Amino acid sequence: MNKQTTASFNNQTLSTLEHKGQPYIAMQPLADHLGIDWADNITKINGQYRQSAHIFTQRSTGKAHQLLCLPLSDLIGFLYSTDLSAVKPEFILALKNFKQQCIQRLLNNAERTHSPELSLLITPLLAA
Repeated sequence: MNKQTTASFNNQTLSTLEHKGQPYIAMQPLADHLGIDWADNITKINGQYRQSAHIFTQRSTGKAHQLLCLPLSDLIGFLYSTDLSAVKPEFILALKNFKQQCIQRLLNNAERTHSPELSLLITPLLAA
């Protein structure tokens, strides 16, 4: 049995399920919240995240529902790879800031670990 909990994301409550000690996020409610096309994202998840995606069966009101979920650890990559033009207008700035923070953290880590090659690859992304 998978433990179901919730997580708050951008003033939205999202379903999370724990599987083998790892939290998973139900992706369709997240896609709906952001306004991104669910069919396109099923293809994206089945391609880029095929190895880590998991389908959970959840029962509510006597019916079984299938939830396509990603581990929380993959959510950063999923959001980073989401095109700004695909989200609702009210999320564009937040997603853009999120992407910049990801790049900055990668750069900080590269500098902290003395990885000049990685720094050279990441620095041009900050200007984008």
